[in-house]
Amino acid sequence: TQWYACRLCGQQHRAEVQLALAWHAWQTYAWSDDPQIYNICMLLGNALPKAGCCEQAIPLLVAQVEECGGGSPKAMGICDNLATCYIQTGQVEKGLQLKRISYDDAVNVLGPTSERTLSIAASLGGSLAQHQSKEGKIFLREKLPIIRSTLGDDHHISILAG
Repeated sequence: TQWYACRLCGQQHRAEVQLALAWHAWQTYAWSDDPQIYNICMLLGNALPKAGCCEQAIPLLVAQVEECGGGSPKAMGICDNLATCYIQTGQVEKGLQLKRISYDDAVNVLGPTSERTLSIAASLGGSLAQHQSKEGKIFLREKLPIIRSTLGDDHHISILAG
C-alpha cells in the first residue's frame, strides 16, 4: 500500500508523485519474483497517462491487457486507460472503439450500475463528447441520471460525467 497512498493521511498519490513512486516500485521489483510485480505494473500503467506520458504507457498497458485477458474486470480498467492513451496520442478512432468495447464488457460482466461500469461510461461519454460531440451528448444525457441516482450527485464519477 505504500505505493498507492500516503501513510500519514491515507489519500491516494496523484500525478507526478504517483509516477515517481511507480517508477521507484518498478525499479525495486521488476526483476524479482515478488508477487507484487503485477500490482506495480498496474500502478505504473495508471501513473504514466495521468502524468502525460501516454506514449510510454501504451506498451505497458497492452502487456497488462494480454496478461490478465480481455473481458476480465481488471482488463476493463486497463483498456479504458489504454484507450485514453490512444486518444491522447492522436489515435482517436482506435481509442473510442476500445472505450466502447470496455463499456460493453463492463455492462455484460459487472452490470449496468456497478461503480466500475459507471466510471467507464463517464470516461466514454467524455471522450465521445470531446471528439464526436453529438453522439457524446446523447450518451451522457442517457447515462448521467443513472450515474447520479446510483452514486449520488457528489460522487467524483457524477462530477466527472456532469
